Amino acid sequence: RREDLQIHDRSPVLLVEIKGIAGLPPDHDAIQVGKYVAPRMKEWNRTDVAGLSIVNHQRSLPGLERDPAPFSGDVITNALDQGLGLLTAWDLFRLTRNFLQLRWKPDDVQPLFYTSGRIDAVPAHYELVGEVEHYWDRVGVVGIRITAASLHPGDHIAFQLPVDYFEQGVASLEVE
Repeated sequence: RREDLQIHDRSPVLLVEIKGIAGLPPDHDAIQVGKYVAPRMKEWNRTDVAGLSIVNHQRSLPGLERDPAPFSGDVITNALDQGLGLLTAWDLFRLTRNFLQLRWKPDDVQPLFYTSGRIDAVPAHYELVGEVEHYWDRVGVVGIRITAASLHPGDHIAFQLPVDYFEQGVASLEVE
């Protein structure tokens, strides 16, 4: 009758509501966890309670065919205002799969679940450095337009693919 899951491993306590939906999530389903936060705050006499909605939308479609942006702008704004997180089941699957395959640390993923608004399946220890502009398959070289950070030989980079991440060390750099 209330939230599906409570996580008490840190502050804030996280209330999780999981919804399975055939199509795209209606606004009221996407932020339904919000209706449990205030009553739990009162019941537990504490203010450090947050909410996370996990939505398994378009259940009849394979993950790669689902709408990657299932939440309306109003839902995202409301989630930000109320301190609620929005995550798709597909993104949760991707995070879990890569956590296991790439041996990420729990601290690389855990903060995401306590984030407000739309949660992307990008671990906390990753930093955007740029966009791949070209890949030369024969020589295994990637052309990246650096947009947000610096990159040096010896750094470790990751490429976001449709399902998984691919991590690789930077052996050398050429400018232009």
